[in-house]
Amino acid sequence: RSLTPGKPMFVAGIYPNPASDLVNVEVRAETEQNIRIRVFDRSGRLVQTVTDGFQVQAGLNQFTVNLTDFAQGIYQVRIETDAHQVTDKLVVL
Repeated sequence: RSLTPGKPMFVAGIYPNPASDLVNVEVRAETEQNIRIRVFDRSGRLVQTVTDGFQVQAGLNQFTVNLTDFAQGIYQVRIETDAHQVTDKLVVL
């Protein structure tokens, strides 16, 4: 999803989507990086910080987000490293 020339590769994905109880956030990184994953509602309000400053290893890293306290609706999942930012839509049923 995101690639900046001269920077370590960073790809992210969210599944299943739509979801109702749990959602997986996958991050594939070329190098070790610090990562921040946050979930925002449609109004831009921060709903949950999944991780803030966690160091992922090179390769595939997976995080599970519990959605049981989320209201039905559309959310934005923002995944950030020092070099990249990816925002994906998440539909909660």
